Amino acid sequence: MQFWMPLGGDLATEEHGAPNAGVIARLKQGVSQAEAQSQLEAACLRLQSQYPATNKDLSARVVPLLEQTVGQINAPLLALLAAAGLILLLTYANVASLLLAKGQSNAHELAVRMALGGSASRVARIPLLQGLALSYLRLPAGSPAFHRDFEIPHSARSHRRSTAG
Repeated sequence: MQFWMPLGGDLATEEHGAPNAGVIARLKQGVSQAEAQSQLEAACLRLQSQYPATNKDLSARVVPLLEQTVGQINAPLLALLAAAGLILLLTYANVASLLLAKGQSNAHELAVRMALGGSASRVARIPLLQGLALSYLRLPAGSPAFHRDFEIPHSARSHRRSTAG
């Protein structure tokens, strides 16, 4: 069995039976959660027999990381995700209505262009290009926020490069 210790941890100074051993581990390929639980229970029994005074009620359980981290707050997180999605949907609807209002205000101009001999495809291109220009002008405002909020730590980037090659 292999494990990693956090910085500053020293097994020689730890008290037996102190309930401070939260462990995050990854199961080996092909090992089921039930098998890992049985191996963990066997290790607890060995520790109980070696140190009966301090480890008589020692127990451990295997819990998936997602269940451990999200567990009881799964439903509220899903509700929060749904609320964020609704806000995003309302934002899109607002921008679409603004573009439609802009198109409605330009209807007279577009009719004049058509009357002067503009082809339908060229006249239809104008609102489309205006919408694309609006999107491209807003892109620089959103990009720094995206890079700030979803920045990959430098150590993770260097580790990913070293393991990929």
